[in-house]
Amino acid sequence: MRVPEELAGHWFWSHTRQLWHDVEVVAARAQKAERLTWLLLTVIAVVRLSALHTQSNAMWGERVWLLEWLPQNSLALAIGFHASVIIISLANLLRSSRNLRIAGFVVWLLYAAYCSSFGKLNHDLYLVLLVTFGWTLLSRSGRPLWDALVLRGIQLAMLCIYSVLGLWKILWAVIELVQGDISMFNPLAARNTLIWHYSVLEWTPAAQWAHDHYTMLWIGMWIAIFIEVGAVIAFFTERNQRMWGCLLIALHAGIAVTMNINMYPAVAMIAVVLVVPNLPSLHRCK
Repeated sequence: MRVPEELAGHWFWSHTRQLWHDVEVVAARAQKAERLTWLLLTVIAVVRLSALHTQSNAMWGERVWLLEWLPQNSLALAIGFHASVIIISLANLLRSSRNLRIAGFVVWLLYAAYCSSFGKLNHDLYLVLLVTFGWTLLSRSGRPLWDALVLRGIQLAMLCIYSVLGLWKILWAVIELVQGDISMFNPLAARNTLIWHYSVLEWTPAAQWAHDHYTMLWIGMWIAIFIEVGAVIAFFTERNQRMWGCLLIALHAGIAVTMNINMYPAVAMIAVVLVVPNLPSLHRCK
């Protein structure tokens, strides 16, 4: 394997030769991943209709600035946002074009802003915005190297996000330790996190078990942090990307079980960017 000539002199891409076994194959996988993205987003948008009634009856918290021009929340507004993400995702699935992809990113951005305007930021749509923005850059016009770079760029950005999150958690743990607070270096921090999280929620059996065995939970939290920190290192080979994608999915599964926080849109985007394009069976797909 060797880096394409156009990237041979680049300060970063020249060190990624393991990712360029065949530029046309990588470009084809980027286009397949883009199509799969819109399929999954259509399903996600339909599933999220279950929140329609709750959202339509909720009062605005601190509205995201993108929505400051809107009137008070209402059933019609909630229906409009939910219908728009279903329609635009389905439209991109049926007939993809750059204008439709740009519209898809904008609509999902506004929908994420809407879901984050009820007093709490909605974190499960951040990776959706990353991926849909990345797909706006696809050319689909006989520029395989460009399309391959789009896929690699999205993969790198996603892994960097997790590494930064992990480093931030370690930094915050050090700050709390210096201040004399109970930090992540203390197993009690895991128990306290559960107690705080479930102060307004009903405890699940898994959460109760984790509370009673908080040392095990603390070990699991540090394993998750190291998975996050090491994510960016996995970028340089497809096998490591695939493996880290599976680890990140397992991380979110653990969070869902212990904290009852369901981030299935993020899991879907991890699968479509880090796992599926790097499957060995797709290495020959064009």
